[in-house]
Amino acid sequence: MTQAKWDSLTREINNNTPLWYYILKEAELTCKGYKLGPVGGRIVAETFIGIMAADNLSFINLQPDWEPTAEKFGCKQTGRFEMADLLDFVKA
Repeated sequence: MTQAKWDSLTREINNNTPLWYYILKEAELTCKGYKLGPVGGRIVAETFIGIMAADNLSFINLQPDWEPTAEKFGCKQTGRFEMADLLDFVKA
């Protein structure tokens, strides 16, 4: 392959890579494909947040001042509640 063709192919990949492919490749390179990488994880998290914010009956709209309390709903530390805490609680 000539250098000009290689450069053209590189530009095409850089400018037209589908987002889904980028997310899968990022997961492969950063996490061996076992979980999403930073961009994919952020897109999923922001999608969930957007869905909850748009739902008038979601917990974040009905209880906006709620703070997590240790030992409730899987929370390990008062004031700090992570998705992993919720998932651990749900699977138990």
